[in-house]
Amino acid sequence: MMSNVYSTYTLLDVSLKYNIKNFIFSSTYWVYSTNLTRQMPLAESSPLKTDSVYGSEKLTSEYLIKDSRIPYTILRIANLYGFGSGAGSLEENLISKFILSAFRNKPLTIYGTGKQKIDLIYVEDVALLIKYLVNRLDKSDKNIKNQIFNIGSGSPISIIQVAQIIKKIFKRKYNKSTSFNFIAAPSGKIWPNKWLSIKKIKKEIKDFPYTLIEEGIDKTIENLKIIN
Repeated sequence: MMSNVYSTYTLLDVSLKYNIKNFIFSSTYWVYSTNLTRQMPLAESSPLKTDSVYGSEKLTSEYLIKDSRIPYTILRIANLYGFGSGAGSLEENLISKFILSAFRNKPLTIYGTGKQKIDLIYVEDVALLIKYLVNRLDKSDKNIKNQIFNIGSGSPISIIQVAQIIKKIFKRKYNKSTSFNFIAAPSGKIWPNKWLSIKKIKKEIKDFPYTLIEEGIDKTIENLKIIN
């Protein structure tokens, strides 16, 4: 609550005091839902059925922003990956956790069949996108003011596909063999397939930055090799 809601409230309060012209907010695609099976892809117009604490906190922040009278641009971001993509431990990020396991000659642990699909977006692509939006907002571009945009890959990838890409790269670059450890998932551990429609943002940004998943994973491996 302190990190996701109170901090937003505080920033809005300061923004009003200093007459800030635009407020860009990094939300999440968890505001749509986490555990519910829904029709895909999720568009900005899809009903919000948040069923997690994190999603609810982000949605509360979105409402605070809309009610603040400050022009805003809200980004509902899919699963970030890449070095520096999360505030938590590297072990909490799927791709980073897989990569560290491969470096340590441990099997990649996959819950269930690994066929569940997620939406992944490389962290540097999101940084470039925000930089682009800042430049547009500086020019008072009305097309992106008071708008919500989904930010993702536009297509899903399965957990097992991610693991296979990492296995292939480690074999090619380091001649290391990587194995998989399939275990039964605890209740509620596997979420339904989920990915975002990015048609709206691509209409506004024709050269939408997108790093192909294999290239992004390769870059992440290089970054983690230094600290492993």
